[in-house]
Order: sequence, then C-alpha cells, then structure tokens
Amino acid sequence: MKRCLTMISCALLAASAALAQEKKDAPPPPKPVDNGPGLEVTMKFIQDKLKAKLPFWDDITVDPANCQLTFTRSCKWAGTDWEDEILTFSFREVEKIELVLPEDDPA
Repeated sequence: MKRCLTMISCALLAASAALAQEKKDAPPPPKPVDNGPGLEVTMKFIQDKLKAKLPFWDDITVDPANCQLTFTRSCKWAGTDWEDEILTFSFREVEKIELVLPEDDPA
C-alpha cells in the first residue's frame, strides 16, 4: 500500500511539474495610441489629390464606410450621350498604391 501511494505521489509530482513548464500564451501587445488622421480624413485627402491630378474624370468620390473610391465620367461621341463610365476601386485588400502619371513616368 505504501509503495502504491509513493508511486501515485511521484506521478502527480511529475504531472504537475510538466504542466508548470508548459508554455503559456502571452497576451497580445497593447495597441499603439492612435494619433493620426481617421479614415474619413485620409480618404478625403486621397480624393482631393486625385481630383487635382486627374481632371479628365468628372467626379471622384470616396466611400469610407465601404472603403471605396469611385471614378465617374460621362462619355460623349459626336454629341451623342453614351452610358457614363464608372470605375470603383476597393481599398480592402490593397497593400500598396503607386500613381504614376505620364509626365512623371521616366519611360
């Protein structure tokens, strides 16, 4: 009986030591303090810069709620109205944006 009790004690001691050495997940680091402009301000900045650089588009609008940028221009050919050209650009999966205009392109 004494031998059985000793074996159980050793097994419990080994199990508790193994659990104590098990790596615990560290809590995530705190988020940095947000001191920059918000999404609306940033998207408005992008809209204003694009309007200045791309005057051939009739309208450039931003939609911060859906994180989208929309370019619109009316298409006319010899006085005949066609359907407006509308391009929508989503920022959701963009990692990098680089705008190169013909006057800036070295090629």
